[in-house]
Amino acid sequence: MYFEPGNLEGKETGAILDRLIQYVTKSDEEIAEEGREKKKTTTELKVFLAENRGLEQGDIEERIEDLLFTDGLTKPQTEFFDSHNFEEYILNEEISSVEITTPQYDRTDQFFFYYPDNYLRVFTIERRKWTERTVERLIKYLPELDRLLLSSEDLEEISEDLQKTDVSGFTAKYQPYYREQSVSIQFHGSEPGDLEKVEEEFNARPSRLELSRRNSPVDAVKTSMDVGGYFSVPRIREDSQELGHETLMQLGEEYQSRDRENFDVEHKPRKIPQRQGFSVEGHTTLELVEQVDDLEPDVAPSHEELVQKLEEEVVDGKRRYEYSVWEDGNYMVFDKDRDEPFEITIEDRNIVLHAKPATNSVTLRDFCDIIRQEFNTTYRLEKTSEKVGVL
Repeated sequence: MYFEPGNLEGKETGAILDRLIQYVTKSDEEIAEEGREKKKTTTELKVFLAENRGLEQGDIEERIEDLLFTDGLTKPQTEFFDSHNFEEYILNEEISSVEITTPQYDRTDQFFFYYPDNYLRVFTIERRKWTERTVERLIKYLPELDRLLLSSEDLEEISEDLQKTDVSGFTAKYQPYYREQSVSIQFHGSEPGDLEKVEEEFNARPSRLELSRRNSPVDAVKTSMDVGGYFSVPRIREDSQELGHETLMQLGEEYQSRDRENFDVEHKPRKIPQRQGFSVEGHTTLELVEQVDDLEPDVAPSHEELVQKLEEEVVDGKRRYEYSVWEDGNYMVFDKDRDEPFEITIEDRNIVLHAKPATNSVTLRDFCDIIRQEFNTTYRLEKTSEKVGVL
């Protein structure tokens, strides 16, 4: 379905989102028919979330043109920008319609860019097959944007915070660096306690949760949350559009709030000159904590094995990083993609990241995402950020 931008211009953001909500709203008869046919009749309402470090509303076309005339773009970035056309229509002071055209397939996909403070939310009803080729790459390739990242604990806590909500399914993964074994478990129509059983039996942590929100007493809103800065609303029951709108906005706020809690570098180390030397004021650390405590002796990794694996597969294995070792298990790392340094310390089976004066949230988030996707899914994230002075 295509929404003519001219028909939406000047309307309030809530009214525009209600048009998208109406697309996934279904009557009891339609829901029953989908159940019998075992397939959805419409695609989902999808939301992609990113940190926004300076992209202004209305500037997408000009920003892409500027990028094409600068050095340093990768081949995938250049090919993507060259092979698509981009048009942004401002609808009101906080939301735009962005159309991405792929001439090769004679196809135009439509997205709604919502610009809350320092974040971007992208709403769309396009199929995931096409969002992966278009808007998700746009978010990846624009330097000002970075997809949000939540932890498994964040997903579970958000589901608990949403009133009248049940976990109806999930995907849980176990992929540690210290075992050849990896596990991916999917539940649909799960019952209370299933997720806890999977965590206990397989040490697998949720990367996606399916939720059902009730509008007493029936299930009214179906939604799915993913740790990778994405959630969707597959279905809203007729007469529950208000709850659907509330869910859409509340989940967006929750994602942003959790992201700030996890990755904002509130206090950076600063050297303060003193009469007898200097003091260091402020620090922010992220600790990736191994949660699997009952590892068998022949499986449990040693400190040395963690150091070796992290160096081979991430710090040295990724071309984006340069590093130096100042003692065993301690690295000064430079992220070439972001032009920012940070420090890594290995403590037992945990990885501790220390922000430097030039370190920002995007560098820490990107590193944690690499760890989650390619190194170890069993870590819990803990952050400490304090304004303190050390003589």
